[in-house]
Amino acid sequence: MAMTRDETTRALRAARRYVDLCDAYRATSAAHDIVLGRIEAGLRRRAASMPPELLTERMGVVAERRLNARQTHATFVTRRLQALSRLDELGGG
Repeated sequence: MAMTRDETTRALRAARRYVDLCDAYRATSAAHDIVLGRIEAGLRRRAASMPPELLTERMGVVAERRLNARQTHATFVTRRLQALSRLDELGGG
């Protein structure tokens, strides 16, 4: 069954909002990765003055969080592409 004009308009608006939301999440996760990179660089600079086990622990936490940020970024890149595809299907892309 075909969608009515109102249903199509609502679906287009929802898809556009979702694209915008995905863009925001992508930007946030990319910024988070950059900040964590700076923290990691700071830890490396202070490595000589820290006990090795403390440095290893902190670097592990930073590495885990960077991986999470990168995975989040990749997830929202994929979701954004799917939303753009949906917009195309609805004729609003």
